Amino acid sequence: MKRSAPRVCPGFAIFIAGLLPFAATWASAQAPAYSTIPARSPQAMAAAEEQAFAPAGGFGPNVNVTNETGAQSETSVAVDPTNPMHVIQSVNDLTSTAAVYESTDGGATWTNTGLPTNGAFCYDTWDSFDTAGNAFVSFQCFDQRIAYKLAGTSTWVATTLSIAGVSPDRDMVAVDNNTGS
Repeated sequence: MKRSAPRVCPGFAIFIAGLLPFAATWASAQAPAYSTIPARSPQAMAAAEEQAFAPAGGFGPNVNVTNETGAQSETSVAVDPTNPMHVIQSVNDLTSTAAVYESTDGGATWTNTGLPTNGAFCYDTWDSFDTAGNAFVSFQCFDQRIAYKLAGTSTWVATTLSIAGVSPDRDMVAVDNNTGS
């Protein structure tokens, strides 16, 4: 059986040929988001990243949260969903013990909140808030501990979890943020 090529309407071919000059003009009028290699330039990527992560009012100055000497590592930060100016931040302070700092002015100033470690060397903090603005921090002191601070209060309430074993590492606290719970 012999196959024949599909037939194209001559008017359609003329119509397509007539569009080519408009397509070229339209393509040249578009601002190229990418170079010919399809990768953004480093300058464009830096500008896009800065814009994507910049808060509405811009970035503020760097702030030394702990004002301590020596290493403060394995940090954690949590923002209160009921008040974005209320932030907690915690650290491993290798010169003393784990600490939790609190800011009520969006991070401009910080206060050590006195995490109750009972004199133990503690480490590996992890912070969170629930939908009511209650703060939570998990931490280790060669055992597993968790503390909470109710919204509007200044005192942490801590407990030791007996099921964690000896010397756990970087356990994290998770909080149910479903308003229906």
